[in-house]
Amino acid sequence: YQQALKHNPQLHHALAHLIHQKQHICDWKDLDIQITQLRNVLKQHQNAQIAPFAFIAMPGTSAEEQLLCANQWATQQFSSLIPFKNEVALVQPKHAKQKIRIAYLSADFRLHPLAFLITELLDQHDRSTFEIIAYSHGIDDKSEERQRIKNAVDLFVDIHLLSDVEAAKHMRELRIDLLIDLTGYTKNSRSGIIALKPTPISINWLGFPGTMGTLDGESLFNYILVDNTIAPDPQYFSEQCLYLPCYQPNNQSRPQAEAGERSNHQLPAGAFVFCCFNQTFKITAEVYATWMRILKQVPNSVLWLLDCNPWAKNNLIETAKKVGIAADRIIFAPRVSIAQHIARQQHADLFLDTLPYNAHTTASDALWMGLPVLTCMGETFSSRVCASILKNLSLNDLITDNLADYETLAVALAHDKNKLLALKQTLLTHHNQLFNSVRFTQHLESIYLNVYNKKLIL
Repeated sequence: YQQALKHNPQLHHALAHLIHQKQHICDWKDLDIQITQLRNVLKQHQNAQIAPFAFIAMPGTSAEEQLLCANQWATQQFSSLIPFKNEVALVQPKHAKQKIRIAYLSADFRLHPLAFLITELLDQHDRSTFEIIAYSHGIDDKSEERQRIKNAVDLFVDIHLLSDVEAAKHMRELRIDLLIDLTGYTKNSRSGIIALKPTPISINWLGFPGTMGTLDGESLFNYILVDNTIAPDPQYFSEQCLYLPCYQPNNQSRPQAEAGERSNHQLPAGAFVFCCFNQTFKITAEVYATWMRILKQVPNSVLWLLDCNPWAKNNLIETAKKVGIAADRIIFAPRVSIAQHIARQQHADLFLDTLPYNAHTTASDALWMGLPVLTCMGETFSSRVCASILKNLSLNDLITDNLADYETLAVALAHDKNKLLALKQTLLTHHNQLFNSVRFTQHLESIYLNVYNKKLIL
């Protein structure tokens, strides 16, 4: 990307990719300057092709800018599909139905964090009212998780070989009432299907933590599922906001494995273990500097991170050494199975969240294991998800709104075992408030019925 930009500085999408890859390897040199440059490009060039997923992870980007980015991306990616909307609309439904047909669209019906959020929800939908269809456009990994999802729905349709137009026509033929996109602008997105308007109601949820923007003068999606913490002000969403008590669903169980001893994970006996298992692109220079100050104030402590790639590992160690933190206090967890990864978290004492892109499923994994998560809440969707989760566990004391307070609280908790134990007890007491797929499904179905009946009236 650097070479491409040298040849042509107007390759704005290359600048966006360069920033995102630098974030992945924790190379923060000149990053603030480059992000400022990209934000200016966004405002000045409507055809800049800045990927929304990369943009929301960049420090300093506002909700207003993220909406503008989504608007531009939707126009660039899906305008070519607009002429085919009438062709899709003319398709005659071929299947009679007595129930409301809900379709979930995803690339991740497989061994993926999504499976541990929604499988029970899919299974627990009220079959006297709803018929549940899964449209899969991702790989078939032959996993148990994929089979569980197949077993949980009434119809599983693999569309990864179909074009957007063909998939949209299939949905029309099947008379889908509500289409929920669980992928959005994340990897292997197929949101072009929604651009063809194959269903009366479309909902953006879960995969992409932000708005999907507008196309041809109207919102790409009718609705987005959020909660009051994530979206206190709906003005920067193109969609109409639908409010759940907590936007994130969760299975009542997680895959389980043996955690082993601390020594099996290179964790020193007796040390206070701070951890963060977010991907490295979420670790910013400012957050990492805060972590280093925390380690200095808690002498017998270590920081346990996910070993995402060798470049990030080296950069993080070198940055720590420059501020006087020994390399052996930064410990990297190798990639293991999801079950093993969740289990080993019982050896940590406090999870330190990132900003502006929080832990999402990663946070609920930690909390499910009884590990308190400390977050710093920002102003954008992706920076408020962890606060939403914590509020639903009555753990408001772990939510801060600036990094100075975040740092102070992290140090205080490391020095106050009783306070930390009290937080763990609160987590245990209120565990069922978050990890309750039956109650969540009931709330969600109530919303589905409201928007369906509203559409019937219109």
